[in-house]
Amino acid sequence: MVSLPPTMRRMLPVLAMLSAAGPLAIDMYLPAFPALSRELGVPASQVQLTLTAFLLGLALGQLCIGPLSDGWGRRRPLLAGTAACFVASLACTFAPDIHTLTLARFAQGVSGAAGVVLARAIIADTTRGPALAKTMGIMMMIGGVAPITAPAVGSLLLGLGGWRTVFGVLALAVALMFVGVWRRLPETLPPSARHGSGLRELLRGARGVLGERVFLGYLLTNVGAFAALFAYISASPFVLQ
Repeated sequence: MVSLPPTMRRMLPVLAMLSAAGPLAIDMYLPAFPALSRELGVPASQVQLTLTAFLLGLALGQLCIGPLSDGWGRRRPLLAGTAACFVASLACTFAPDIHTLTLARFAQGVSGAAGVVLARAIIADTTRGPALAKTMGIMMMIGGVAPITAPAVGSLLLGLGGWRTVFGVLALAVALMFVGVWRRLPETLPPSARHGSGLRELLRGARGVLGERVFLGYLLTNVGAFAALFAYISASPFVLQ
């Protein structure tokens, strides 16, 4: 049986929370879609746009924060991203209208991307071989379980206090993540291992991987699968309720 290094065992709970942040922020508020539509007086399509805004921010955030961390280190971008995500979650909680909520969700996605991409980068920095595979497997398991349990948790919170309660609990969870990062996650990328973090480096790396036909085939397969999944996720609350 593969055992994890003591440092990784200490960091793993925080990394698990960071990896679960994206699925929780996506799926916890799905049961509240009809309530959001009624309370804010907007059609279903505008409520679904808040999910699109979050996913767009999440994608753009990973493209920016990941390369930046290669030059700046992991800890500072992670602390800044988690703090910004907390502020964005509070903005979602107290959003007075759908336009404010959509902008806050975009900001939540951009800032929350720090936890999603840097949790895996920290694992790659600190583990090798079978321990790396085991830790990544744990992260994948969390990524699979969180979307399943999040709607049930969101439904419970919706019954207790409405859709704003869902975002309030998300803000509390992000605050706990910030404390965990501050106390338990050291810098894992030493200055000697850092390299350029500009747009040119990003494009050079993207050109390299996108030139591999096998990788491109797997990529397009995943894109198609996730497109179908999120089409279902965004529409199912209205259909089921």
